[in-house]
Amino acid sequence: MTAAGCEAARQPTLAWRGLRILLLLWAGMLLGISFFAIPLLFGTPTLDRPVAFDVVRHIFRPFVWLQLGIFAALLLGAAIARPGRMIWWLLALVGLASLVQALWLVPILDARTSLILAGQEPPAGPWHRINEILEVMKVLALLLAAWRVESTWSAQASGAIAKN
Repeated sequence: MTAAGCEAARQPTLAWRGLRILLLLWAGMLLGISFFAIPLLFGTPTLDRPVAFDVVRHIFRPFVWLQLGIFAALLLGAAIARPGRMIWWLLALVGLASLVQALWLVPILDARTSLILAGQEPPAGPWHRINEILEVMKVLALLLAAWRVESTWSAQASGAIAKN
């Protein structure tokens, strides 16, 4: 393979690897926070329920905005790597779920936490279940997208090397 051929094969590598790293990082953050730390927090017998809700509020408020920042970085990486439709659809699904959480669901959950901190019991609602569904959906989509990025990049890299 010529030096130019090596460089051409290496060029998309950074964008593809960056995509995979960001996808797996985000999935890991979701798994660590939403599916590990938060359930443990509410299971702590010495932690009062209002305090637990307040801690969770202070975790999730910045976390949803951090996720939108990661999503923006993923869009930039995808614009450079130019992956297939499936990866774009998965990114759209994750982005939409994150926007729903940031702009609609987290404010509702925040208001409920404020009621709990004021000593009131908010009426029952589907909000936590909806959030759980969105979190599971995002983790699955992120992991599937990471797998697709890896398999697509590997196939493209093999083709680029074979052509040179």
